[in-house]
Amino acid sequence: MTVDSYPFEHERRRNAALPAAKAVCDASGAVISQAFGDTYFSRHDPLGEAQHVFLHGNDLPQAWRQSAAVRTGQRPFVIGELGFGTGLNFLATWHVWREARLPAPARLEYVAVEGYPLSLAHLEAAHQALGLQGLAPLAEQLRTAWQPPLPGMHRMLFECGRLSLTLLHDEVLRMLAQWEPPAGVDAWYLDGFAPARNPHMWRPEVVAELQRLSRPGATLATYTVAGEVRRTLQAAGFTVRKAPGHGRKREMLCGYLPGSKADAPPPGSEADAGAEQTDEEAAKPDEDTAAEPGASAAAAESAESAAASESSTSATTSPLPARTPRSSACDVAVVGAGIAGSATAEALARRGLRVTVLERRRLDDAFAAGGAAVAGLLMPRLDLQWSLPLRFYLAANRFAWHTLERLRAEGHALTYERTGALMLATSEHERERYRRISEELRMPRELLTWLDADEAANVARVPLGETPALWLAEAGWVEPASLCRALVANAEVRDGVEVAALVRDESAGRWLLRDASGAAVAEAAHVVLANATAARRFAQAAWMPLRPVRGQTTAVAPSAVSHELACPLVFGRYVTPVMAGHHHLGATYVALRESAEEGLQQLGEPTELTAAEHRENLERVNQVLPGLFGEADVLPRSDGRTRDENERVDNNGNRNGNEDKLAALPGRAGVRATTPDHLPLVGPVAKRDAFLETFAALRHGRRRPEVDSPAVPVYAGLHALLGLGSRGLAAAPLAAELLAAQIGGDRDAPEPWPLERDLAAALAPHRFLERDLRRRKL
Repeated sequence: MTVDSYPFEHERRRNAALPAAKAVCDASGAVISQAFGDTYFSRHDPLGEAQHVFLHGNDLPQAWRQSAAVRTGQRPFVIGELGFGTGLNFLATWHVWREARLPAPARLEYVAVEGYPLSLAHLEAAHQALGLQGLAPLAEQLRTAWQPPLPGMHRMLFECGRLSLTLLHDEVLRMLAQWEPPAGVDAWYLDGFAPARNPHMWRPEVVAELQRLSRPGATLATYTVAGEVRRTLQAAGFTVRKAPGHGRKREMLCGYLPGSKADAPPPGSEADAGAEQTDEEAAKPDEDTAAEPGASAAAAESAESAAASESSTSATTSPLPARTPRSSACDVAVVGAGIAGSATAEALARRGLRVTVLERRRLDDAFAAGGAAVAGLLMPRLDLQWSLPLRFYLAANRFAWHTLERLRAEGHALTYERTGALMLATSEHERERYRRISEELRMPRELLTWLDADEAANVARVPLGETPALWLAEAGWVEPASLCRALVANAEVRDGVEVAALVRDESAGRWLLRDASGAAVAEAAHVVLANATAARRFAQAAWMPLRPVRGQTTAVAPSAVSHELACPLVFGRYVTPVMAGHHHLGATYVALRESAEEGLQQLGEPTELTAAEHRENLERVNQVLPGLFGEADVLPRSDGRTRDENERVDNNGNRNGNEDKLAALPGRAGVRATTPDHLPLVGPVAKRDAFLETFAALRHGRRRPEVDSPAVPVYAGLHALLGLGSRGLAAAPLAAELLAAQIGGDRDAPEPWPLERDLAAALAPHRFLERDLRRRKL
């Protein structure tokens, strides 16, 4: 079967449906793709072939050892793969990376494009057929982290974060064009199905993207020696040669990108010495003069400090900022120790950077405020359309759960449960909306399913009346304090430190962080603002559209009925299962006014619990789930009065009922920072006035400038992770991973980002300056 085109190739994606990748085992034990009619791996010694073709063909692990920058952790070694399939090449590489025993700072980034990702069941079957010998423990870790396939980029971390796997699920050209940054790949594994079976993957446009994404001296290897593949690679500037194959496959191709892109021959300048060949033909050795694999690695090492040339990229939703070169000091000050600051500290420290977290509150208060609850809800934000916010929150939610499980596996004490959650459809409008989400998004059923009232009640294990629900499997609850403590384990944390001003020392290339008296409390090459609405107190970030919203949660003791609750119930508010003897209800949503007279300094963070907001939470729960807590005396009756039979009248004749009981209820109050588009602010902080001058033409409907032309003017070394709103637990880890990738790589040593280019642009803080220019508000 020949597949000439990929579904949705020429149309904008409208839902989460990816082509089905059905793998079946034949009588010989080979695993065959029904979509392509080709095998995922060789029938004879598949592991040996993977090691010979892709590891030896790219001179690994010698290339890792020969690169001083990789050994010392200055940059990761980046492998790009076309065709992840069963993950065999990744597992083989992981094994060799382990055996190489490189110094602790060394990191490996493995990025693979797969348009037909396997389900977990098919992956397990393929691994069973493979046998995998000594790779079984690694394969088990991979399957544990595996998720039902969704479009986009999906990052997983192994080996305490030293090994990163990023899967790009979608059509190959679309995903390569969305991969940021360019000029970062050290070695390519070209392992798609045979060109005769899948010519779509071997097109010149795809190979041109490989060249754009390659570092000078990057190597490549592939099992195929088809003449069309050789000519396409050569036309893109790669030097290629035939090399001995493995087993019954007599030959393979190896190649590299000469010293720098500027030195690459123009397209079509090198003639193909051989005639058109198939994978089964071509017995003669290649006569092209090319470096041996070891020479390829040497070429890569000699080009270690060469700057990658600028190249054209696809248009994005917003101009992306130029990257700020990393200071030799490599130290970062993070302002704020909530979930945003803690996640940022972990992502940066994992990259070997020295991180100091500065928090104005007591540390326990700051940690517990993450998510503004003792038990916070962790679930994605849904949408009817395959929109930028939906794409971000789905990817972020998955990475958040992966982070929790990774940290627990690394020995951190965490309190959470991945129970799934039910979004209750409490009105006809919600019934229609949730049903459409289930039908039109076309997400895998194991992730999102519409349940009728009886099915929902069976999942919840408590009565839900006649209320149907949307079931989200990737959801649950987390104790934020335990998560934050684990995240900052490898950073220096200083609480009780108020940062009032940021001053740039241009001569030293560093930031001075000063308190209200003007005294320097810290200095760093980079500063990350992760302090919610308080970031607007700094002159550099005063323009950011952050809105303060107070939220309060309520903790109540379980009843005989509620004690059986198996998962969080979401209905505008939410109620969690029992954690540490309490259910957690929440959260209120009270927009705070920013009075011009009071100024931003008076915003504060009102964290005192109020009886009125406790009552609001309880009333909503009792309205939707009247039988959940039985006759608990703090719950209101249908007439608005409490069930307290000893209701009293004060001296003014006012009934106070259970006001004292409500006021005594435990809970958590905090202030969320929200943004107008419900997406966080992640990235370098733009210079407002310079941005308005640079992009003034946007007021007149001019076309958006290409990326970095001209570059977005930003404050060198100043970054933001703000505006997480009510989805902070879900959004923070992936947002922090993106920010750390931006900080950790410069133009000579870029690091692959965990998100597509258009998503990263949609999170950039300066998007609101662009928006207001287009609307002529500035």
